[in-house]
Amino acid sequence: MIVIFILFVLRIFTTNVSNQTAIPTPTLIPGQPASENYNINPQTKQQLNQAYFVSNLVNHVPYQGKFFTLDYNFNNATFLLTLDKNNLSEANAEFNAYLKINSIADKSWFDNLVTSYK
Repeated sequence: MIVIFILFVLRIFTTNVSNQTAIPTPTLIPGQPASENYNINPQTKQQLNQAYFVSNLVNHVPYQGKFFTLDYNFNNATFLLTLDKNNLSEANAEFNAYLKINSIADKSWFDNLVTSYK
């Protein structure tokens, strides 16, 4: 009688485990921001997308433009922007165009941008 009861209990537990559906794990797609794969609020999604594109710039520096340079300091995790002080308007315009090419709308997306003038 006890053996039958134990088999009955084991069957109930194994049936419940096999009926559970697994939650799918998002997979990352190369070149696509990670936030595209999760259900998150729009503000957080925007911040993650911005951080993704800004961090992707590390792969494209150091960069030397005509009126600006952009580098990354790995010791303190900051981007180093140097603008030509004699051509400041052109330097800012060139840097903004460089950002747009890299899917960054504005300097405000950076949390870690240090600007100097030379």
